[in-house]
Amino acid sequence: MTAEAHIIERTLADLQVSEKARVSRLCVEDGLKARLLAMGLASDQELELIRIAPWGGPLHVRVGTTDLMLRRLDALAVQVY
Repeated sequence: MTAEAHIIERTLADLQVSEKARVSRLCVEDGLKARLLAMGLASDQELELIRIAPWGGPLHVRVGTTDLMLRRLDALAVQVY
């Protein structure tokens, strides 16, 4: 088995606060994909989940030196490892 076979893919919404991960792929429509790429959510980019808003609110994510707020629906479309 290769090393890639042992990688378990999750979504950004699956992360715990302070957990770091790398972007695997974006499973969104082209317009949103372009915006997310422009904000730094590119393949293999490291990110950290900073905060989760209560009651289904957005996720605060740090990508490099940029802080983003993502809707949970959009976070479910960001595959990470």
